[in-house]
Amino acid sequence: DKKLITIVIAHRLSTIRGADKIAYVDHGKVLEAGTYLELMQKPHGHYKRLETLQSMDQSMDRKSILETKNLAEAAGVEDEVTVKIEADFGKGKGADEGNAKDFQRKAKDIAKEEWKYFIIGSIGALMQGVVFPGQGFVFAFLIEVFYQFTLPC
Repeated sequence: DKKLITIVIAHRLSTIRGADKIAYVDHGKVLEAGTYLELMQKPHGHYKRLETLQSMDQSMDRKSILETKNLAEAAGVEDEVTVKIEADFGKGKGADEGNAKDFQRKAKDIAKEEWKYFIIGSIGALMQGVVFPGQGFVFAFLIEVFYQFTLPC
């Protein structure tokens, strides 16, 4: 029905490939709009870069793609990023065919530098886990104190 408008917010871009119109919104502004094919034909397109990053090959490293993107933007040459991603994308098997161990290894490699935050978060979670039951003991003691019968003087 042409009168029906449905707005879908998708985190997995493969779910909206068949949509009549796709809009790429960044910071509340529509940067690109069109069909899937129109957006993928734009050589410097934001949607194309996002789609490529989301469906990237197992042999590609997300960190290296983003570093290449930053270097190319600093040099004013955005084409190199798209060309490098497209060249690397053709190699090997797709992301859907990868195994769980590769994903785990990549996740560990990405999070390796964040170990300090993991320790701080674990200590905070442990403290919070002790505080809540501790409050239960304090309130139970207070209830006992307030309900004790005292003789009038």
